[in-house]
Amino acid sequence: MRSLRGRRGLLRDPSGEERWSPAPLSQGGFTLLEIMVALAIIAVAFVALLGLRNRDVVLHEYGRSLIRATALAQQRMADTTVAGFPEVGTTEGVFDDEHARFRWRQDVNVTPFDFVHEVRVTVLWNEPPREDRVDLVSYVFERVRGRGAS
Repeated sequence: MRSLRGRRGLLRDPSGEERWSPAPLSQGGFTLLEIMVALAIIAVAFVALLGLRNRDVVLHEYGRSLIRATALAQQRMADTTVAGFPEVGTTEGVFDDEHARFRWRQDVNVTPFDFVHEVRVTVLWNEPPREDRVDLVSYVFERVRGRGAS
């Protein structure tokens, strides 16, 4: 079996004669331009993926903060409702050291009914101008004392 590959980019005639012809230009390789275009496409894709990854990290942290703030608002609301019928007014504070970046504000407002107060607990985090918040609203009823008690 004779080799089709010859010397210095020349091909031997497949019929077996001793004629050599120049090799065709398309021998299955890639040109420099094709390689550069492929690398440019890969670079753009990697930049887009890196941007998505960074956005994913930011959204993951925001989600964790939102869950934590909601749990802290529920805890503050439970403390308020267990303590009895709250007084009308606004109070503010910060949570313990573990949750020091979260602040809370509690607004107790009157309703058309004397025996019901609206309690709004707001948990805030981050600094202005991008201050995130969670609001939790509940209605607290005044406990009626038993009848016949003196």
